[in-house]
Amino acid sequence: MATKRQTPYKTEHSLEFGVKVCECDAVLNAIVSTSCLFCIHFGREEQIGAKRSRTINVMYFKKPFRVDTYRSHMVSQHPGCWKEYSELTPIEKTVFFDDNALVIHRNTINSHFSGAQVPLHLFVNKHIVDVIIGEMLFHPDDSNDEITKKRALNIFEDNTAQFNLIADYLSVGVSFRMTSRILMMTKERTGLASIGSASEGKVTSYARFICALNLQTLLELLSQMWTFFIAMYMSTHMATSYLDIRIRLHWKGAILNFHLLAIPMFSRHTDEQIFLHACRALDIIAPLWKQMIISISTDGERKMTCRVHDVATRFQQAALPGFYRLWCGLHQLDIKLQAFFAALMGEQFYSDLTGLISYLRRQQDLILDMQTKAKTVHHVALHVYLHLKKPSCASNPAWWIVIMFIEKLSTEATLTFRSLEGLTILVSQQREGILNLHSTLARLLKASGPLSPEDANAINLEIEVLSDDRQFSLKLTNMQAMLDDLGSFVLDRIQEAGVQVMAEVVKYLATCSENLISDVIAIFVERDSSNEVASKLPQVLPHQLVALRGREFAHFLHVTYQRERTFKSVIDSYDHQTSFEDGWIRMQGRNWEKNENRVSLTDFSLQGIFHTKHFKRMQAIEFN
Repeated sequence: MATKRQTPYKTEHSLEFGVKVCECDAVLNAIVSTSCLFCIHFGREEQIGAKRSRTINVMYFKKPFRVDTYRSHMVSQHPGCWKEYSELTPIEKTVFFDDNALVIHRNTINSHFSGAQVPLHLFVNKHIVDVIIGEMLFHPDDSNDEITKKRALNIFEDNTAQFNLIADYLSVGVSFRMTSRILMMTKERTGLASIGSASEGKVTSYARFICALNLQTLLELLSQMWTFFIAMYMSTHMATSYLDIRIRLHWKGAILNFHLLAIPMFSRHTDEQIFLHACRALDIIAPLWKQMIISISTDGERKMTCRVHDVATRFQQAALPGFYRLWCGLHQLDIKLQAFFAALMGEQFYSDLTGLISYLRRQQDLILDMQTKAKTVHHVALHVYLHLKKPSCASNPAWWIVIMFIEKLSTEATLTFRSLEGLTILVSQQREGILNLHSTLARLLKASGPLSPEDANAINLEIEVLSDDRQFSLKLTNMQAMLDDLGSFVLDRIQEAGVQVMAEVVKYLATCSENLISDVIAIFVERDSSNEVASKLPQVLPHQLVALRGREFAHFLHVTYQRERTFKSVIDSYDHQTSFEDGWIRMQGRNWEKNENRVSLTDFSLQGIFHTKHFKRMQAIEFN
């Protein structure tokens, strides 16, 4: 069967028939489509006696670019203008649209906008396009039934404004279908016809292109790195739990954090499949990742999802010795504080708190009088109001003492959270912040510890309390003194509660506080394969290395030399005349290989959102 003839576009058609190029294929270096300038500048002419009005859509021509197709459209849709245009000389045709177009069009930005756009010339590694984009992230169900893999990868054109707008829309979580509609509304509202339109399939292709560009940037970054580490987070999107796998690395004095893959946690996705899926992507962007990766961090407690724990273990097994697992210190602190709050007065405390909040939010007159909904700002006014109304949810004096005590400790914990939030906080900074919080709590409560076994046995439990691990103690008189320092409001509640009730409250708060102090000091970010506290991280920073004794540094260097083949081969190539600068340059070399693994699972719409969020930041990275 003969192949369908594809008449190519000819440059002289632009002037002869009044058309302009609007879409190109950068790969094939060929014109994909052209648009009618008569439709753009004058619109379609009305036909006498026609029952329906003409459409206002612009005519686009695609292959085959036949002369009779052009002429048929001009004669049927623009008979008057076409007759006038066809009688002009070539020189007169070059200025025809500028001289005769409606003033309302010629004096607006959209008549000149597209000419100011500069086509994007971006290059992506072939393996990224073929494997990650073409196989791992391609599925016909991502768009309509007509899309094919070949069309999905054919995403190059010169409409930079449209590309950037779509990237911005996707970065805020807009779906592919809604992005297509929003783009059309943007064009209609602004009057910028050059923005054009994009189908859902085209938006999907743009999203793949953005993913490819981000992965290309990651590839170039990792090619200049000697190490990096992986972070895994569990979250939820559209009622579906997913595992967010991210790459963290040090670049020009800053810690960079970029998304790699988002894998839905369906029951059919085993830990082995998830690990192999991540490996397949890593094999492309960093073929030597097993030698480069030094750590993996998980944002989950000891009882975290079993599969996530197993995935972290698989990464540890694949890496070289010296691999470390990290568990976010702030997340551990959050768990300790939740346990502390839950222990205070048992579940009854939470029940009373939620009941009181629900009641107060219904008191609109009280809210208007206080001009706020924050109970901590006007706790005295709230107590007076509850004393007058006497609702069933009104709490006793002991409850108010506990809530004011919690407010004091929570203030200190909040300061720690705010100082350590962010994706670029170092492990040492987390540990330092947690130690500062421990010191603050111990100072406020005047706690003693850590205690030796002999000191713990000597504690008089009649006047002191001991933490569950027998490491810290607190005198009941010190707890009473702290409550007295919380202000006149608390002093009044102490008088109302009575001596017997206060003795129970003081002992209860002292016990819970001692356990909190003990739990905070036990927080360590470094973990082993069982998610237990690991040994201290090796000394690798310059200020740590210079403090090592000679034999310690020699032992450290010898162990590394024997363990890493790449490092050993580079060291063996040096002689006594090699400078440090030359030696360090050689350490940056990497031999790129591709390991074939075939497992496919992903949520492409989620991938598009993640990658577009940091697309601008990744494109702003400057390489040497």
